[in-house]
Amino acid sequence: FGIGIATLAVSRFPSYQSEGEERRSAMKDARFAWGFLRARPGLFGLLWIYAGVNFMLSATNVLIIPLVVSFASEAAAGAILSAAGIGAVVGSVLVGIFGVPKKLVASIMFGIFISGFILSIAGVRASLVVIGVAFVLLLLINPIVNAASQTIWQTKVAEGVQGRVFSLRRMIGSAISPLAIFMAGPLTDNVFEPLLAEDGALAGSVGSIIGTGPGRGIGFLYIVAGIGTVGLAVIGWALPRIRNIETELPDEAGRE
Repeated sequence: FGIGIATLAVSRFPSYQSEGEERRSAMKDARFAWGFLRARPGLFGLLWIYAGVNFMLSATNVLIIPLVVSFASEAAAGAILSAAGIGAVVGSVLVGIFGVPKKLVASIMFGIFISGFILSIAGVRASLVVIGVAFVLLLLINPIVNAASQTIWQTKVAEGVQGRVFSLRRMIGSAISPLAIFMAGPLTDNVFEPLLAEDGALAGSVGSIIGTGPGRGIGFLYIVAGIGTVGLAVIGWALPRIRNIETELPDEAGRE
């Protein structure tokens, strides 16, 4: 937090043209932001791709400890979380040193695709090595993808409306995560774990590949979420309005 505050303290932001000081309501600002995004299908689509990814990652992140302790100790789960945290720091440092990739949308969709693949791998085996490496890579990629996304939003949305647009964007993303977390437990206990029990409905099919018993239902949920994340990346890249954001939308931030 100290580093963050110090960074903001020495940063200087250019002035921009205000759109007036008329009194506004939160609802009016929300309607403005919604209309702004609807008029820019690329940004609107990117918003919902990210919302879908947040849903998948939130549902699986909350289950990392139950997944690990189903076959190992709490200390092992703590070690994996610590290693994953180091991965996130390394990813952030890499962004700080090398900056964001030049091809922003391609980097975002490729990063989401790889993240989905890694998520699926984490569910295949009850292995500390596999799960640990998967989460280190997942959190290492995350800052790079997020930095590329933030660059798009900060360059394609004019400063004078960023507060309203980014608030709506954040609200949608924030609403998705608790919904996923709320659903993860009941889905695991009532659907996925029974399916992969020793005598579960998928014991002879999926269970023959990823195993059966405690924790394997969580592993299967990881695989499903990973496939869903890969699908979101494919959809995002297949939609021209999202794929061509960088060339289709003019840079608005910083314009005189």
